[in-house]
Amino acid sequence: MMFASVIQWKKHHPSHICELHADTMTQSVFKELRVLKLWDSIKTVGNNKAIDKSTFWASSKLQALRHTTEPVIIVDNDFVVYKSLDEFIKVKPIVCHDEDGKDYYIGPLDPYIKQVKHLINRPQLKAVNCSFLYLPHHQFTQHYAQLSLQLMEEFTKLKVPNSKYLIYAEQLLLKHLFTLHNIEYETLLDTVYDCVRNKYVTKKQGHIKVDEQNRYFRHYWMDKPKIRESRDGFDLNQELEQLENVIKNHILIDWNKLC
Repeated sequence: MMFASVIQWKKHHPSHICELHADTMTQSVFKELRVLKLWDSIKTVGNNKAIDKSTFWASSKLQALRHTTEPVIIVDNDFVVYKSLDEFIKVKPIVCHDEDGKDYYIGPLDPYIKQVKHLINRPQLKAVNCSFLYLPHHQFTQHYAQLSLQLMEEFTKLKVPNSKYLIYAEQLLLKHLFTLHNIEYETLLDTVYDCVRNKYVTKKQGHIKVDEQNRYFRHYWMDKPKIRESRDGFDLNQELEQLENVIKNHILIDWNKLC
């Protein structure tokens, strides 16, 4: 998915500079696979020992954003585009979609949340999905990333029990900062995702109709467990073949080396 993602992004956004931010171990594996040339630039992500990666597995995204000095787009490794998104990328921040986390997200009465109220105090139980994220103003990007990493460090010290605190520190925080600083943002999709009902439900303004999103991109997201198990209409071999077809037109990979 990761290799297909960068291949498709460069295909549809040829003027963009694509950077890989990865630790030294990942870079070593990718060098062995001879895939580093898929990116225009390689940056090393440092090892932040103050953050528990088993809980805050997305913290490296914030490390990548922490020192950016220009407009930036960051996409998840399971986000693959089929069409250019340049027509939407202008002056306002863009996220993939809004999320309604009522009765799902952890709230202000949670004992761990009470202990970080000096960093973020009583936000609404709403968040934004960051699988696609366009941040045009680097000062705000740096502020958001620094505060997010601080939250993850505090939660690590407190030994929080699950990755719902990651959602709090990444997705809910970003929505909170947009509201706090009166920053207008846009969404790719025109529908809000309900976390409890596990589906898109409420219409809102957005660039792409939710039932037409596959014309523009695919976010594998919560389909990945179903794909791995070939259930609910998914076929693992078929999915692998589709990704391989994207990749092999650009680069030949000896997958056996991963063994």
